[in-house]
Amino acid sequence: MERDVSWRGRQQQPVEALPPEPAQGRVRARLQAVVAVVLVIAFLKWSAVATMPVAFAVFLIALVWPLQRKLERRLPGGVSFVLAVLVLLLVVGLFVAALWWTGEMVVQRSSEYAPRLQAIYAQAQAWAQSHGLDLSGLQAGSSDLARTAAGAVASSVSLILLILALAILGLHEVHRFRRKALEAFGEGHGRHLVETVETIVSKCQRYLWARTVAALIQGVTVWLFSLAMGLDFAFVWGLLAFLLNYIPTIGSAVAVVPPVLFSLIQFDGLGRPLAVLLGMALLQLLCGNYADPLIQGKLLALSPVVVLAAIVFWGWVWGIAGALLGVPITIGIVIATDHFPKTRWIARLLTEEPRSAE
Repeated sequence: MERDVSWRGRQQQPVEALPPEPAQGRVRARLQAVVAVVLVIAFLKWSAVATMPVAFAVFLIALVWPLQRKLERRLPGGVSFVLAVLVLLLVVGLFVAALWWTGEMVVQRSSEYAPRLQAIYAQAQAWAQSHGLDLSGLQAGSSDLARTAAGAVASSVSLILLILALAILGLHEVHRFRRKALEAFGEGHGRHLVETVETIVSKCQRYLWARTVAALIQGVTVWLFSLAMGLDFAFVWGLLAFLLNYIPTIGSAVAVVPPVLFSLIQFDGLGRPLAVLLGMALLQLLCGNYADPLIQGKLLALSPVVVLAAIVFWGWVWGIAGALLGVPITIGIVIATDHFPKTRWIARLLTEEPRSAE
């Protein structure tokens, strides 16, 4: 009996836990993680010429891959690959053609506004001279601006061709990803990796479609409003609003500036430009507060602060392409960190609502 009491007493005592990890070891591990993240960010910024096209190509592959996989269920692999590549080239070709057409339209009609621009420049120079300022360097720098714009167009074309080449080569190899992952990481970890990648791809697709619908609504409304106001190049402002709205939060605000500035050139006085400013701002406000949430809903569940920070941060790392890829990259980080208990806190910090642990 005494032995039984002694056994119960021992059972009531708390079970001795494993020795905790030393505080010094935890601090060292966290410092190493911080240093590793800083080094990776520095490497991405330093190697932006190489890493940014690869990242953009991976993004395009993630968007076209599901189409290729659906085609492979009914068609041979080579035929499905060719059709997927043709769809990708068609979309990019339409995008480039729209940009080319708008640029040609602006160049053809630029001579109509040359006298108006000269008059505005003369008024600005007279006002500056009356206040002790010199604007003569602005006209001298116009040729440098033209050369810079021509160089930017040439570099953009070469960059697009490089991204397309990488995307096409990646599409040819992407169907082997599952097999290679299972062979490299084993059945358990490999399948987990494949499921994580497929979840990221699905989320990015849904984000892109939602973003496209929202941007299309804003582009059409800006085009119609420009026509109603008698603003020239209405299609240009609609296309610009459509493209810039792929950059959440910032793009819609930037899209208001060009048509308002042009209205100052086209119209005399401040009445019509002020109406353009108020109308454009109201359209962006309505679309941003009502259309975007209705279309996207709880699709992302990312905090608005995180979205803005992602755009600014990745824009600093990779420029305009980084600003476009900032939100998809953040979505991938949220999904990847949510799959592991030790990093799930990162996903909870980046989302609006705590994600339930699975």
